[in-house]
Amino acid sequence: MKTIQILFSLILLLAATAFADYEETRNLNLSAEDIEELKIDCGAGYLQISAVEGLTAIEVEAEIYVEGMRRSKAENFVEDNLNLSLRERRKTARLISTFDHSGFSFGLFSGFKSAGVNLSIRVPKHLILDIDDGSGDIIIENAGNDIDIDDGSGDIEIENLTGRLDISDGSGEIRLIDITGNIRLEDGSGEIILNNIKGNISLDDGSGDVEIEQVIGSIELDDGSGEIDAFEIDGDFFIDDGSGNIDIENITGDVEIDDGSGNMEVDGIGGTVIVDDGSGNIRIDDV
Repeated sequence: MKTIQILFSLILLLAATAFADYEETRNLNLSAEDIEELKIDCGAGYLQISAVEGLTAIEVEAEIYVEGMRRSKAENFVEDNLNLSLRERRKTARLISTFDHSGFSFGLFSGFKSAGVNLSIRVPKHLILDIDDGSGDIIIENAGNDIDIDDGSGDIEIENLTGRLDISDGSGEIRLIDITGNIRLEDGSGEIILNNIKGNISLDDGSGDVEIEQVIGSIELDDGSGEIDAFEIDGDFFIDDGSGNIDIENITGDVEIDDGSGNMEVDGIGGTVIVDDGSGNIRIDDV
């Protein structure tokens, strides 16, 4: 019996060694002297972008990973299936970072789990960013121009942006902090946090809590389900809500709420208040 246990342990050890994770780092650089926009098409893996004042190039560090495949096989897999490039055409840089699995077959006991590329990018502050992302977290900081994001899944965090922001997101938490510019956000599911926004906000949310604080600008919010908390809004606020509690305080402009169900607290409104409520308790003070 003891011999069988030892043999079984050895088999597990050999299997773990055979299907160890593979990692490789590549660096891409492109002069940004005449570039106005960076388009990014990426698949699985996180995406981190730092905008730097005075930087004259686009600098990409790509951490390639393959989980559950021995090194020799992983190297061949990467060589045959990875699309990784950074090129310029007509004042637009395009970064592609995707895996093509269509030409690669995996056996039942191959051990393969996943493959992706984690991207850390430094860009000049003036660049427009257009991002098409499959899955993985996105972090962007200090950008100085417009951003468009089409994201499948994963958290999104954007901080210190001067420019318009347009996000279409499937799922994942979204945090937008210190934004100067109008925001259009279409979200499937996940918590949304907006803080210190100078610009108008259009938000279409499927499910998940929404927290908005310190906004100079008007807000239009179409929400399916989840709690809504909003404080210190210098502008008008229009809400079309399916279900979930609503708590809004200190709004300088008009407030209009069309609510399906859930409790509602409205306090400190500078303009007129119009409420159409389906069900739930309502408290309105200091209007």
